[in-house]
Amino acid sequence: MAKRILEPKEARRRLGNISNSTFYEKFVGTKRIRLVHIGGRRSGVLEDELDVLIDEIAAARDVPEASE
Repeated sequence: MAKRILEPKEARRRLGNISNSTFYEKFVGTKRIRLVHIGGRRSGVLEDELDVLIDEIAAARDVPEASE
């Protein structure tokens, strides 16, 4: 299957309509998402990598917290 490159706007929407600053600070800045250069000043996110990140976030949600 061909890999798709999503624009950051679409990636942000798939992450729950998060803000641009949250996307870059929480995900790109921490290298949880890597941007790929498309050309000129454009960049994007590999859809496969975004799907893996979403799966990791969902899995972390399902892990019970330690009792105090």
